[in-house]
Amino acid sequence: MKNKGWILYPKSVLDNVTNAFEWLCFEAKKFNIDLDILFFEDFQVISGRNNLVLYENKEIGLPSFIVVRGYESLLSRHFELLDIPVINSSVSMALSLNKMKTHQILSSNNINTPETIYNHLANYTYRSLSDYFKDDRFIVKGLKGSRGTDVFLIRNQQELESAIRVCKGYCIAQQFVNSSYGRDIRAWVVGDEVVASVLRYSEESFKSNFSQGGKVKLYDITDKEKELAVQSVKSLGLEFAGIDLLFTENGNLSVCEINGNAGFRSIASISKSNIPYKLFEYIYNTYL
Repeated sequence: MKNKGWILYPKSVLDNVTNAFEWLCFEAKKFNIDLDILFFEDFQVISGRNNLVLYENKEIGLPSFIVVRGYESLLSRHFELLDIPVINSSVSMALSLNKMKTHQILSSNNINTPETIYNHLANYTYRSLSDYFKDDRFIVKGLKGSRGTDVFLIRNQQELESAIRVCKGYCIAQQFVNSSYGRDIRAWVVGDEVVASVLRYSEESFKSNFSQGGKVKLYDITDKEKELAVQSVKSLGLEFAGIDLLFTENGNLSVCEINGNAGFRSIASISKSNIPYKLFEYIYNTYL
């Protein structure tokens, strides 16, 4: 008997010619999983006398597990209330989506991260932040977001004010790790295992994101670095994530960000690493 699984996406991914739908379905079949690709926008969930799930306005049979490829916490929470395993959980995704929450969790677990400041009114001044960081350069990031968007290197008051406007006031200020300028490690974690890693680098920008024009090459991650990556991801309660690690001046690593909805296009372009296979292997061994 086959297991039924769902992967949920926003419909915006349909505009992406590099979506991995066929690849995901192919790898799921190796574990006797019948996988459906479904979309957030076509669901209706009903709470009341019965907790129902409608898809395209029709009641739908529920799966053995769900992988959520996006941030739709109410939908995820509804499935959790129906005792369906959701990867990643609604709580862990909320923590990874909000950069300040991520840094709070990491810091409380004694995991090294760049110094990070948040003010709910974005009442920042260049002088006060540069004094705190003891550096005439620092980073401003949107409170939410990924793929290197809304991330700015600040060198004066004018650049700070511009960044705050772009982020609509929802932003954090962060220590600039100059020793990692234009390069970082991206590692993919599934369960308790680092399943792939690359060095991302840029010759033109402090941002190394693949989506921002950065390049990638294979990186032989050490056992110590693997331990840091797994510990960081698990501290947020995530089961599948991408983690970005910065190089510090003392030769250690600092956790920059954790993405609970990490893509795997960059690693697929340069190696035979099969992250979908590892994901379904983990699901099969853990939930099925």
